[in-house]
Amino acid sequence: MDEEALSLLARVLEEGAVSVPVALFRHYAKLGLDERDVVLLLHLLAFRHEGDPLPSPRVLASVTTMAERDIAERLRSLVDRGFLAIERHEEDGALFEGYSLHPLYLRLATSLANEVRPASLVERLESLLGRPLSVTEIDLLAAWREEGWEDGEILRVAEEAAAGGIRSLREVARFLSRPPASARKRGARTSDAWRQEAREVPRLVQYNWLEADEEGES
Repeated sequence: MDEEALSLLARVLEEGAVSVPVALFRHYAKLGLDERDVVLLLHLLAFRHEGDPLPSPRVLASVTTMAERDIAERLRSLVDRGFLAIERHEEDGALFEGYSLHPLYLRLATSLANEVRPASLVERLESLLGRPLSVTEIDLLAAWREEGWEDGEILRVAEEAAAGGIRSLREVARFLSRPPASARKRGARTSDAWRQEAREVPRLVQYNWLEADEEGES
């Protein structure tokens, strides 16, 4: 094959590429997917791109090294676990079905949001108060989250307190003395891992203004 033909083929391959979120490769294991699940999802994306939103297990088996039965079981599992959905719509009196990967994207988005949420709360509070949070304050935030307070609720109360001239998280604690009625205990993200992650937020200076408050009051 000459150089011109190779160049043409390369352009055809490039134009027929399927866009895949990088987050899928970075987070699939955390979501409970394995490599075969990912390959199957990629093939579903490719077939949808080519105009076939509902390829059969037999068709999928013809382009993979997986057996038809294995593919059928994996497809059912992906639907049951909330990574895939069957979408249906009617057009000109005909019913069309296809696989929707929207549930997968929602799971990815949730995973990403859970990763950035602790640091975001710290950064937003530091911006609100105009000073870095101390290790003591980060532990205080973690304790509130363990009691069931959502990040958005903590930030909202802190904003209301700041608007009233309150710049101390210790004083904000008075408004968070009891968990909300809808509060529920959380798991892994409210442990020492959260504290460590929050402490890794870049800071220019460390100033324990809670202790400074105590000295000023004495």
